[in-house]
Amino acid sequence: MTDFDNLSASNSPDFAENSDHPSADGWNCGPEPSEPEASTLVTGATEEIHTPDFKVNGEMAEPPENFVEAESQAVEEPAWEPEIESREGEKPQFRPLWTVGNTHAPFADVSLKDDSGVSVALPNEETPKWRMWARESLGIVRDISLALAVAILIGVFVIQPVKVEGTSMLPRLHDGERIFINRFIYNFRKIERGDIVVFYYPKDPGKNFIKRVIGLPGDEITISNGKLRINGQLVPENYLSRDYTANISAPHTWVVEPHHYFVMGDNRDASNDSRSWGFVPEMYIYGKAVYRYWPLSEAGSIGDDPADLKPLRQLGQAAQNETDDE
Repeated sequence: MTDFDNLSASNSPDFAENSDHPSADGWNCGPEPSEPEASTLVTGATEEIHTPDFKVNGEMAEPPENFVEAESQAVEEPAWEPEIESREGEKPQFRPLWTVGNTHAPFADVSLKDDSGVSVALPNEETPKWRMWARESLGIVRDISLALAVAILIGVFVIQPVKVEGTSMLPRLHDGERIFINRFIYNFRKIERGDIVVFYYPKDPGKNFIKRVIGLPGDEITISNGKLRINGQLVPENYLSRDYTANISAPHTWVVEPHHYFVMGDNRDASNDSRSWGFVPEMYIYGKAVYRYWPLSEAGSIGDDPADLKPLRQLGQAAQNETDDE
C-alpha cells in the first residue's frame, strides 16, 4: 500500500480549513475538481464511510436537511446561499439569489472630482454705458410696439374710430365729427330702440351709414302728419329738434321683417333712411356710437337724456315681450 492509499477527506488536515471552493449551498465541501462524496478509509477487513465536514463562517455546523435533495436538484432549482451574518444560536437563513435586492447606495459614484473641470468666470470690466442705454432703448421700443399691437387689436375688434359725413343726424351729430363706435357690444346685448348704430348700406355694402334704430323685427311702423306710431301707439320723440322735422310727409306704414330693423336719421327733413330704401339686415349692423373725441370742445359721451328715450324704450320692451310670448 502506497502513501496515497491512507489519504482521505476526513484525514486531510487542510481539507476543511484551506478549501476555497464552496458548494452550491455555501458549505465547504472540498476541492473544486471533485464533488463532495463519501470517502473510504481502508483499514484491512473493515471500511468506514465518512461524510465531509461543513463549516459556516469558520465554525462547524450541521448540514441542511435538504442538502442531498438540493444537490440532486441543483440543475433544476436555483442555487441558495446563506445570509452573510447570522445571529448566534440561530440557523442560517437561505434566500434565492433573485430575492437579493440591489444594495448599491444612491449617489455612491458621485464625488467632488466630478466638478473639477467647472470654472466660474466673473466680469473683470464694467458694462459700457452705451450698451446699457441701448438695452434700455430696446426695452422701451418693445413696450411701445406691444402697446400699439394691443391698441390695433382693440380698434379692430372692440373700439373703432369713424368719421361722420353728412347732416342726417343733426342736431346730435355734425358733419366732420369723429367718434368711437363699440363693435363688441351687440355680442352681449340686443339692439334696442333709440340706439345710434353704424351699419353697411343695404343698397351698397361698401358704404357705411349711421342712423337711429326706430323699429324692431315684427314692429308695425306708421308715420302720419309727422307723428310716429309703433304698433298703433303714439310715441313722443323728445330727442328730436323741431328745426329738422318741419316737413310733413304722406302717411305710410311698414311692417319690419324678421332679423331686420327700421332706422331713421334725427334730421327727418334730410335723411336717406328706411323710409326710402327699406330695412337694415341685422348682420349689417356692426357697431354702436358711444363717444365723440373730435372736436375737443365737443368731446364726450354720445347719449340722449334717458327721460327722452324712456317712452321709446318702454314701448319697445313691451312689444318685444309680446313677440317672445308668441
